Amino acid sequence: MSDDAKSAGARAWQGGRVVITKAGKPYLDLLPHVDSPQTRKPRRLKGKIRMSVDFDRASSSP
Repeated sequence: MSDDAKSAGARAWQGGRVVITKAGKPYLDLLPHVDSPQTRKPRRLKGKIRMSVDFDRASSSP
């Protein structure tokens, strides 16, 4: 990893704005990862997913 990439990562981690450009135009923004744990909601998809009765059978076609 280059020193430029390391310093850009450090600036983003400290809250600085880092914009990566391509052909002189903004291409992507670099920002620190923030964990956002989500609480599981059991049965929230109940009735929304349907599977064929034979979904687990091996297919004979390649």
